Amino acid sequence: MSKNNDLNSKVKFDYKHFLKSTSRLTGVYQMFDIHDQLLYVGKAKNLKNRLSSYFNKQAQSIKTQALVAKIAQIETTLTETEVEALLLEQNLIKLHKPPYNILLRDDKSYPYIQVSQHHEYPRLSFYRGKAKDSKTCYGPYPSTLAVKESLSFMQKIFKVRQCQDSYFKNRTRPCLEYQIERCSGPCVGLISAEEYAEDVSHVQLFLEGRSQELTRALSIEMETASAKLEFEKAAKIRDQIQALRHVQASQVVSNSKGDVDVFAVCLDRGFHSVQLLVIRDGNMLGGRSYVPELPPELGSTESLSEDVILNAFLPQYYSRQQLLGGVPQEILLSHEVVDLSAIEGYLETLYEKKIKISSKVRSHRKSWLEMAIKNARQNVINKVQNKASYNEKFIALNRWLLGAQGNVDNEPSDPERVIHRVECIDISHTGGKEALGAIVVFDESGPLKTDYRKYNIRSTDIGDDIQSMQEVVRRRFEKHDTREGRLPDLFLVDGGKTQVGEVARTLQALNCSSVLVLGIAKGPTRKAGAENYFYVEFSGHGFKLLQLKPPNTGDAELLLQEVRDEAHRFAITGHRSRRKKEFFQSSLEKIPGIGAERRRQLLNHFGGLQGVKQASIEDLAQVKGVSHALATKIYHQLRS
Repeated sequence: MSKNNDLNSKVKFDYKHFLKSTSRLTGVYQMFDIHDQLLYVGKAKNLKNRLSSYFNKQAQSIKTQALVAKIAQIETTLTETEVEALLLEQNLIKLHKPPYNILLRDDKSYPYIQVSQHHEYPRLSFYRGKAKDSKTCYGPYPSTLAVKESLSFMQKIFKVRQCQDSYFKNRTRPCLEYQIERCSGPCVGLISAEEYAEDVSHVQLFLEGRSQELTRALSIEMETASAKLEFEKAAKIRDQIQALRHVQASQVVSNSKGDVDVFAVCLDRGFHSVQLLVIRDGNMLGGRSYVPELPPELGSTESLSEDVILNAFLPQYYSRQQLLGGVPQEILLSHEVVDLSAIEGYLETLYEKKIKISSKVRSHRKSWLEMAIKNARQNVINKVQNKASYNEKFIALNRWLLGAQGNVDNEPSDPERVIHRVECIDISHTGGKEALGAIVVFDESGPLKTDYRKYNIRSTDIGDDIQSMQEVVRRRFEKHDTREGRLPDLFLVDGGKTQVGEVARTLQALNCSSVLVLGIAKGPTRKAGAENYFYVEFSGHGFKLLQLKPPNTGDAELLLQEVRDEAHRFAITGHRSRRKKEFFQSSLEKIPGIGAERRRQLLNHFGGLQGVKQASIEDLAQVKGVSHALATKIYHQLRS
């Protein structure tokens, strides 16, 4: 149970289970804590290998250990190339500024590319620190390697110098960089200041992300040089254009202007997933996967099609959520939808602008769509593998608790029953304040988050964990005969004999003794794998508590620990949310009869909370909407 001294305890991330379904392809990974706050963004040529390295304790630095200790969830986005992964990583870092992307570096600043000013022949260089001027510093870049790759590319294409000023001023003949065609030799006057300034302006266009504009400008210059019969210069510009075209063709993540949302759906083996990629101003800013809860009239997943799922999902998404600036100019879909004109009309009415929806596209839009489809497919593969893993764990749990190999001294009276659904309860509070009960649900597919429930404890003695647990169990199971209340096959209690016994007594009073009850309590060492298990055997109007030996298979124990830890995480998160709300709530709003509007009127009238506290009852009664009785209540409440 989550008490005051447990609030800062870490819920261990099951990385072994996560890595089983992680792809070995190239992509970007995002690490989140238990509050869904982004901790770190990284890229990898092989996602599985890279993420595995984080959990190798022998290779962990102190900073990496601090990061890993906070991880509650990891999300991945697949890309076609490492360049795309690098660009997406950079965009995500710029957008979200994850704290550990700074802490895991050698120092506390991002690297930039700097173009020196006030110099006849400006220099390109690596710069780390606070950006002094947006006109001279370009970035930030996600890593030193990214800066070096960019500098190397620009050396080949634009041949702008990168040497130190002291080296530049003392040259009497061209250096090796000139010999290998990576510099135009400004140190010995082999290029005019005007031509060099033109190359620098091209570099700046490239660094500002205006590649298309740069390509058009170079094309005009090439035609002009050709018309003047300056064929060597035209050939040089042609090579620059070809190199830029190659880069542009390979960069799906950052390719064109425009705001686009890309949706792809995958449906396979009873699972469905909708993948969203968000493109803003031609840059991919990340994505998110959804498993929409489909309307009952659509039937089971087996009878659905991809277009039907998209048709139902799009209006729900755009009516409830606005990700990264609302609806874009264009929406790309992996499948044609039946109600296309109706959805376009709905969005136009909702957002008061024309929105184009397409499913047949070419060039970079097709690449975006293919990337979204690839990620949606990977999400479904993960779910299929996830289900196989949970199936194995549930089979092991059934064999241990109900099968012939059970370790209970007196086996359950009905060994043929099967556990398909497990629920777990936990209570969280700080010194009895803001107490909250939580119930999480698992089945053979994993966590059923739509069935999770939070309960604000109403009991008078809210510091009493047993009383709080009784209240939550009563409120959960007294509705079991309604549409809300499918009974669990196993009810897991995070606690020892006392807690398990009270839960059993409450269930028996509610005529729910058909539910199996199991307690899981930390052993003397309080380490994972050393838990004590208590099983409830109902008989007539009573019950017996039987202590079980630990499961003889690791899968059963892992499942029970995972469910227990998830209940702990869910309860703590809910409690902290309540505590935060309580902390920021005005003391006026705690007074019955005072809502947001009256609070605003009181604060405006008296110029702040101190003025309200110093006001007399008669002064308070002068405020619009505040009666003499309410003024009296406010006066005494603020002085109590």
